[in-house]
Amino acid sequence: EAKGPIWEGGKLYRLEAVRDVHTLDLTWTLPPLRHAYVKKPEDYLAHLLGHEGKGSLLSFLKGKGWATSLSAGVGDDGINRSSLAYVFGMSIHLTDSGLEKIYDIIAYTYQYLKLLRDASPQEWIFKELQDIGNMDFRYAEEQAADDYAAELSGNMLAYPVEHVIYGDYVYQTWDPKMIEDLMGFFTPKNMRIDVVSKSVKSEEFQTEPWFGSRYVEEDVPLTLMETWSNPSEVDTSLHLPSKNQFIPCDFSIRAINSDADPKSQSPPKCLIDEPLMKFWYKLDETFKVPRANTYFRINLKGAYDSVKNCLLTELFINLLKDELNEIIYQASIAKLETSLSMYGDKLELKVYGFNEKIPALLSKILAIAKSFMPSLDRFKVIKENMERGFRNSNMKPLNHSTYLRLQLL
Repeated sequence: EAKGPIWEGGKLYRLEAVRDVHTLDLTWTLPPLRHAYVKKPEDYLAHLLGHEGKGSLLSFLKGKGWATSLSAGVGDDGINRSSLAYVFGMSIHLTDSGLEKIYDIIAYTYQYLKLLRDASPQEWIFKELQDIGNMDFRYAEEQAADDYAAELSGNMLAYPVEHVIYGDYVYQTWDPKMIEDLMGFFTPKNMRIDVVSKSVKSEEFQTEPWFGSRYVEEDVPLTLMETWSNPSEVDTSLHLPSKNQFIPCDFSIRAINSDADPKSQSPPKCLIDEPLMKFWYKLDETFKVPRANTYFRINLKGAYDSVKNCLLTELFINLLKDELNEIIYQASIAKLETSLSMYGDKLELKVYGFNEKIPALLSKILAIAKSFMPSLDRFKVIKENMERGFRNSNMKPLNHSTYLRLQLL
């Protein structure tokens, strides 16, 4: 077991990127936690630090125009989950303005950590993770036998025999003390800071010996380290997430009780046939699980008539996705997924997952979409993100050649 940080604290490393990206990576070492798999304290903290709903760190940073996405947690591979230490990472994709606010972003990260300490571990949050884990295991979708065998063989090294199948999903024991102890490792001295950007400029580049990557090493001022260690306040916009309204309780099966040959099954029925709307319905005859799929296609005449229209349509969809993100994210935690994309000249909204909460999610999505009016601030951020994506597409010639080939068909 590691007795201290495996890197030198108080350092910031700026790494030169090949692609046009701005990423802030914060990393902390934790003690090995394989023995605590029935408690999963690291998942509790990852759930809160990586949350995207209202009051979350990401929601706050997006409001500032500094970030576009955030992920947090302990990776699944051996280097992050070893017998020496667990490595907890937070990766924040930054905007151009966010790149200039690195220290401020870190300060707000420690304000959110202070919020978690002051609020103390919440059992209802663990209970939500427990319900989702049980639901995910009970209704896990079938996977290829060879992939499943490989997964189980890896689990045999991590879990006792009785939990080889269930170990990844189990949240059995609520241990607030372990969570509190784990938060004690989230300190500036135990933190590594990496900023990856194509915009790194310096006359003092160093070169790491294995891959030849260029980087700049900076000392973090001691005054900042002290401020991060004990923030004097927490911004009022930061708070714990609300209870997840999309976790289902009703798992009753809605399907035809039949063992008929799939080839002889009845086609979908058209329930509404009007000039501006057609509505089709098909009751499950095959899978018999408490899941449903809904598809809505809205004609957008002229959406792809020109390059300009194509770009404006994509910009609109990305702005709408951004507006819907907080509600869609909360639903995705409860395994209720949403997809919004173009299907030919149609805007396709797809919502799929457990039956019970689909109507509630659809109602919220359609209500937000109906009154949607993008703000200038979010327009600038989404436009910048799209431009960066288009520039980076030139870095993937194989993908580009495949795209061009398909356009010829």
